[in-house]
Amino acid sequence: MNDDDMPAGGAPTNGTASKPAKDGVVVAEKTDIQIVYVADPMCSWCYGFGPTINTLAKQFEGRMKVWPLMGGLRAGNTEPMSEGDKTYIREAWGNVTTASGKPFNYDFFERDGFIYDTEPVCRAVVTMRYMHEDKALDFMHFLSKAFYADGRDTTNTDELIALAGEFGVDKERFARGIRLPDLATATKHDFETARALGVRGFPALLAGNDDMGFTLMHNGFTALENISQQFEDWYAAQSQ
Repeated sequence: MNDDDMPAGGAPTNGTASKPAKDGVVVAEKTDIQIVYVADPMCSWCYGFGPTINTLAKQFEGRMKVWPLMGGLRAGNTEPMSEGDKTYIREAWGNVTTASGKPFNYDFFERDGFIYDTEPVCRAVVTMRYMHEDKALDFMHFLSKAFYADGRDTTNTDELIALAGEFGVDKERFARGIRLPDLATATKHDFETARALGVRGFPALLAGNDDMGFTLMHNGFTALENISQQFEDWYAAQSQ
């Protein structure tokens, strides 16, 4: 990725460029309706929700694409985790495992002075979305597993670049992209868009497009059977 790949404001040039909607919300320049998945790779409930969103994406393949929008769970945080933070997170991880079966690496809690800043990992997903939009969702899951199960430090840009190489994309191109100021702007724009859409917790699912607006379909972790038919009914109603 070079500066020519990145127009002003960080808008992609691959036909999914962001643009203002009637209400000022920006998601994508497509007229096709889509599923907007608002999440953060360092959100434990999003990690647990991964298999569900993947199955939903397959269910609607050819009908609605899933657009991963970064929510910025703790973006810009500068405070090291306290013991109270660790207790809260440890309990949440246990709840996620109970609900989803997803594993966690509890060696994480032995780190001293860890700053839980999710902006870099969100920027990594936005970078991948610019480079290979069709790989962005899988990359987000890859980063979540790296952090939660493998104990990798996904707050560190060099580690994120290494992970991109392990994921199988051009590591040098990714390294140039993630450091571009436009990518930081685009990532911040994701956070602002999530708030403008009324999302207050992750994971969240919306459906729609810029012309019709976006309907909040579900907020929070849930099982596929609780949302599958809901999306089918909503999709069917759009063609009536």
